[in-house]
This record gives sequence, structure tokens and C-alpha cells, in this order.
Amino acid sequence: MPTLVLHGVAYWLATIDTRRMGKDDPRRAEILAYQRDAVDALYAWASANKTRAAPTNVVPSEPITEPARPAPDASVDDWLLYHQQMVTVLEWRRDIETWRGSVESRLEGVEAITGLIPEILERLGPEKLTPAHQNLVKYYVQQLSKATGKHSGTLYSSLYSAFEVPRYQDIPEDDWPKVEQWFRGQIDQAKGKR
Repeated sequence: MPTLVLHGVAYWLATIDTRRMGKDDPRRAEILAYQRDAVDALYAWASANKTRAAPTNVVPSEPITEPARPAPDASVDDWLLYHQQMVTVLEWRRDIETWRGSVESRLEGVEAITGLIPEILERLGPEKLTPAHQNLVKYYVQQLSKATGKHSGTLYSSLYSAFEVPRYQDIPEDDWPKVEQWFRGQIDQAKGKR
């Protein structure tokens, strides 16, 4: 019964309103069939059982206690129950050891990687100028070019020489105050010559 009710909403579900199409349009029947199929698929999905089975590979967090050993003259059923319980205990111990081994190997991997971090940071060197400071360098070069009449390439070369870098992007971020001071000195010098 629910599918019959859902067939009534097919028009808005597929967002194509066939009521606006001509009755003779050959696409109308195809669109209606598509809409009904979409509704049927949606209904089948909605009515399907969505419960998930509990995972089987989870190790119980609480230890399983070893059962008491039966008396030597106990019945075979008592011994059978004891051994079944011991199998459960031994499986739990095996699972815990496997889990510990995987955790320990993962921790060793993490330790090995974190041991490389100082070397990686050393190879990277000091932090370079931030994008914001790089944009300010370009702005200062333009302003200095206007103030001195020198070509911007000449000013960049002077900056590279002053900070002993091949590109202004390679200037360490820690040197930013010196960069600003260098530009101020150049602009003040240009104003003094005027």
C-alpha cells in the first residue's frame, strides 16, 4: 500500500512536472516511468533493514577471569565446561596480545616519524617572509621606485644584496623589522637628495 501512496508524489520527487507537458509529448511517458522507478527505489531503500551487526573483531575491555579447575573426580561435563571456558580465556589473551603488538608497532612507527621532525625542520631552515610581508615588499619597491626614479629591478637587486638572498621571498621572517628599516632608510635617503 505505501508504494501506491508514494506514486502520487512522483511529480515533485523527480522535479519534472509532466502536467505542464503536452499530452502527445513522447517524453511524457518516459518521464513518468522514470519517476515511478525513482519512487520505487526510494521506497525499497527506506523499507530495508538498516541495523548493523555488531563487529566480531572487538576485544572485550574487561579481563575474562580464568574458571576454577574442577576436582580430579569431577564429571566429564564439568571438565568439558571448564575447557570451553578456558578456550574463551585463552582466545581473549591471544586477542589482547595481538592488539598490544599492533599498538606497539604503530607507536614505534609514530616515534620514528616524530624523531625525524627536528631534522626536517632543520633542513627547511628558518621561516620565510609571509605572503603579507612579501606583498609589502612589492609595495615598498614601487614606492621607492617612484621616489628615486630607479627601475624596480635595480631596487630588488639592492635588496637581495643587502640581505644576501637570491629572491626577496627567501628573506627570513625574523628579519622583517630589518627589511622595513632598510626601506625606510632608502626612502629617507631619496627624500634627502631632492
